[in-house]
Parts: sequence; structure tokens; C-alpha cells
Amino acid sequence: MLPRGLWPLRVWLALALLALGCGSVRAHSGPHEEPEPQPGPHGLAAELSLLPSFGGPNLFLRGATGKTFEVKASSTVDGPFHPIRRVTINGAGSTNIHAWSDVAAPKRFYQAHEMLQLERAPDFELVDINDRAWNLEYARRSTNLHAVALAFVGQLSSYNADSIKALAASYKTNEVPVWIIDSSNVTRSELKRRVAGLGASNLVVLHDRTGAVGDAFAIKAFPTFVCVDHDGYVTYKGAREATIGAAGATDLLGAAIQSARAQAQPELLLTEATGAPTPVRQTPSYSSDIAPILISKCASCHSVGNVGPFAMTNHAVITSWATSIQDEVLAGHMPPWHADPEFGAFGNDRSLTPEEISNLVNWIEAGAPKRAGESDPLTTYVAPTEEWPAELGPPDAIIEMPLEHIKAEGVEAYRYRFTKSPFTSNVWLRAASVRPSNTAVAHHILVGKGQHTATFLHDIAGYVPGTEDRPFPEGMGRPLAANSPITFELHYTTMGVATTDKPRLALWLHKNPAGLKEFKIGFAANVFGLRIPAGASHYVAYAEAPIDRQVTLYSLTPHMHLRGKSMRFDLILPDGRKETLLNVPHYDFHWQMTYRLKEPRVIPAGSILQIQAAYDNSYMNIHNPDPTVQVRWGEQSWNEMLIGYFEYVE
Repeated sequence: MLPRGLWPLRVWLALALLALGCGSVRAHSGPHEEPEPQPGPHGLAAELSLLPSFGGPNLFLRGATGKTFEVKASSTVDGPFHPIRRVTINGAGSTNIHAWSDVAAPKRFYQAHEMLQLERAPDFELVDINDRAWNLEYARRSTNLHAVALAFVGQLSSYNADSIKALAASYKTNEVPVWIIDSSNVTRSELKRRVAGLGASNLVVLHDRTGAVGDAFAIKAFPTFVCVDHDGYVTYKGAREATIGAAGATDLLGAAIQSARAQAQPELLLTEATGAPTPVRQTPSYSSDIAPILISKCASCHSVGNVGPFAMTNHAVITSWATSIQDEVLAGHMPPWHADPEFGAFGNDRSLTPEEISNLVNWIEAGAPKRAGESDPLTTYVAPTEEWPAELGPPDAIIEMPLEHIKAEGVEAYRYRFTKSPFTSNVWLRAASVRPSNTAVAHHILVGKGQHTATFLHDIAGYVPGTEDRPFPEGMGRPLAANSPITFELHYTTMGVATTDKPRLALWLHKNPAGLKEFKIGFAANVFGLRIPAGASHYVAYAEAPIDRQVTLYSLTPHMHLRGKSMRFDLILPDGRKETLLNVPHYDFHWQMTYRLKEPRVIPAGSILQIQAAYDNSYMNIHNPDPTVQVRWGEQSWNEMLIGYFEYVE
């Protein structure tokens, strides 16, 4: 048996289905009189032919030198076909023929298939018409799953909706989910209305607005159907049905799915999709299109001495990491920004635009080229090295906290450390920033006014992975009384070796505080109602914050722990209308973000800020500490929280 990574992938060539006594597809008198092999439907030159013989048919397989083929035989034209021989073409020129006799049966039909390297499906994440994220790698973790059927339709319409609905109804969704991938350049709400008009709202319709997922699968025409097996290998790509030899129309997608359900040895079948061709895209330029994206969205972390796993220093590095970059972008992991672009606009948006995603994927699929004579902007890029944000200037004060010792293993309880304001008079803060010296173990640091051992409010500063330091909005600040107590809440996670951390708090002051407004933090939390059942993959809970006076909203921050799946901030206005301010369809505990509204939002008195959070307490969540227990509110990462923070002024 071959190793898993070398299973044969079957490309249907210009097949010869042959029967002794019935003649062959082509009549041949012998191997030296055969014509040159002609390219099959995928440009592959191969030909299988035979001559009758009393001792069994003489078979001749002609193909490109070095190619390996598997020959299969059946007693009927409709199969099933079983392997009888695997051959490698060793000749060259007019001698690239492999000949042998088959004496096993007096009458058989034959097929030849080229053996290719496995094609692994690229991971991806897309959002459906109900604003929920679907991830291919996550779906494959299900123990019930046999395969995922992908239908790249271009645009779901009355022309193809009935056949797609019939396909989806053919399989149990937990065993063979059918995902329809629509690449219409419309808003998701428009797509949702169209799908509802087609009576297809019950289908999983994913929006690939950039077309990047289709590019990664090398989709050349719509519709194209793809079967991805449980192990992540593409076992079919092409038309739903095809006519092969005398067998008539065959449901090739269905055959691939049935093979996956039977856990048969995986093989790849490729056919030509016959629908409308996909748009032809020009390969982007590395220096003018690709490098600027990497510099603006990636290189600040992916630089020497920073947190990225590799430094983007030149084109050669990008080429070596190109596949990984594509995977991370398509899966929505990088750059770390998780706000759904369908809702709201945010001033600190670090996401890639649809055009940037399309250019990156298209360029990588083209081989990540750099044309002769092109410059390499990455070679001259220098990442920021300032300890504190340069735009804030030097801090007015820095508080150095004592060295913290973190053990190698086990659980670190929350720590509360106390200090006081370094100022001997009342002041107004225009900015504050707290940072650990050891980001590898710092789960979070919250800094607030007063002396206490329990708080939700970090009304001076806060650090979580992904924090960006910004000044408070113009004309606003936070008051800090002279010599007033300050509490640091420190939460560390262990990393296998004992280590240390030394937090530091930097403070910047307003020189003229007259007329400033206080920049406040509020929150909605669900402390007592959070009861996540064991094994639940989509448990939904809510929290609310009544708005009893008119306020202006500036930012939103979701907070959950390792089972957090998604969070949505909805504004319910006094007249009952609901508006989504922020949707995070894939929450990532390791990249907790504050989403700063591009334009502050005035919220009238009598409104309600409603938080909807979903949790994944199943075994499919690879970050889940224990899927067998009910989970309630708690401080540790294996407990859960539901907090929606928001910054505002009255």
C-alpha cells in the first residue's frame, strides 16, 4: 500500500473502453503503426489500444516518458473496473510504449488512468447569508463527516437553483454537507434576498465576493463541483455529470462522494466544467501590487525581532512562505481582524480589501513571480522600533511594576498588584498604555482606578493580544486624582518553562484640561445565566446594557474565553428598530480586538445595546480545554465570560 501522501489521483484521459471481439476505439495493426498520441481533455497525451490474440489481448499503452499509469479492467462496459497493472513509461520518442498481454479473461473492457500527486484542498473560511462563518478545516474535524461537496456556481440563479437544491437534499448534512459558493459582487443582504426568492434559504450559501476561494481551487468555469474527502484531499473536480465512453451520463460527483463514504482508497477524477468561463485575471506585479500590501498589512509583525513566525525581508522569503500566506489569508487568520465587513466601518481596520485578497491569491496561484528588473520594496522596509507609540510623544510618567515570576506548568491565579498615581495633583489623561515585557505568557493586563480585587472596568489602560495604543479622542480624557490608588489585574498562562514578566504603564497628560469630556467605559455582561452544555457546538447567550441617557459611542470590544465562537453587537432603538453595529463571526481568543468606529455614533436615550454570543464546547473546537463538562462564568481560561465593552461620552 502506498503512503497516505502518495495515493493515486485519477485523471480521466482520452479513454479507450475496449472489448476483444468488438474492436477498439481505434483500429490498430500493431504498436509500430500507431499514430502519435493526442492530448486528452486536460492536455495529457496518452493512448490505450489493443490487438486481438488467441492467448489474450495484446495491450499497448503509449504516453509521456516518466508518467505512471494504472490500467483497470471490467467484464462489462459499465464497470466496476478493477486495477490489473501499474506501468511506468520508460521509453522516449517513438518507443514510449508499454506492451503486455492480458490472459486473465477472454473478454474485458479497459481503462488507463495517470497516477498523480495528491492535491490537498486549500483551507478557507467564508460567511453565509445568515452572517455565520464556515471553515473547511473545522468541518473536517467531525467524526461523522465523509466528504464536503462544494458547488462553485458563480451566481445562484433560477437557472441552477433547482439542481443545487436537489444535490443538497441528496445527502445528510452531517455526513456530506453541500456548500454553495456564490461569487456575486453584491452585498450579502442582496445575496440573501435573491436566495430567499429562489426558495433556497435553507441551503448553506457562502459568499466568496472576492472570488479568491474559487481562484485557489483553480475554478475555470461555473458551475464546477468539488468533492473534498475527510482527510482534506480533492477527489473530484468538474461537471456534476459527464459522458465517458459507452457508459452514458455518469454522476461523477456522486461517485466520488460514495467512494468517500465507503472510505475507499482516494483517487482524483477531473473533468471539464462546461459552463460560463470565469474571468481571466492578469497576474499582479510583485513590486507595485503585492509588496505594498505586505508592508502595510503584515510586515510590522513579520519583521526581525517581532511576533511573526518569519520576517518578510525580501521576495525569496515570501516565495518560500507563499502557500502558508495563502492558507492564512483564505482561512481568515491573517491579518488578525475579525469584524464582518458587511456591518459598520472602523477606523483601525487592518483587514485586507477584497482587491488585495484577490491580488494576493492570484499572484500566489501564478507561482509568486517577480519579473526581471522589478525592485523589491521589502528589502528597504524598516519596522517601527519605538517602545511607545511615536505619535504620542514621550510619556509624562512611566510606572514600573515589580518583576512577576510565572511557573512552568499548571494554573496561574489572577494577580492583583497595587500602586498609586505618580502625580501629586489631579490630572487628566490623554492616553495610557500598559505593556508586558513577556508577551508569550501575558493573557491580559487590566489597569483601573481604585484598589480592589475584582473589576470589569479597565478605565486607565488594558492589554490583550492584538492591542493597539491610541490617544483618547480629541477633546476627551480620563481624570486621575492626585496620589489615587491604581490596581493592576494580571493574568498569566504557563508555557512549559519558568519565566518572568515586568509590566510597565505609560501615562500621557492633557496640558490644558479645561472643557474636557470624560471618556468612559461601559459593558454588558452575563455572569449568572451562562451555562454552556457539554458538547454543544453552537450555544447562544445574551447580555444587554440599557442606555438611559443620550451618549456618543466610540468603540466596541468583545471578550470571551477559549470556547468563544462569535459575538454580535446590536443596537435596539427606542422605536424597536434593530441595527447591527459589529458582527464578529469568528472570535479568536488569541487576537482580542477593540473595534473603533470610524464615525462616532450618537445613541438616543431609551436604546438597548444587545450582545449575542455563541460558544463552541464541542470536540471540534481544538482550543476547548474539556468538551465533556458544562461551562459557567469564571476567571480562568477554561471557564467562560460574556462581556461586551464599549467606550462612550455623555
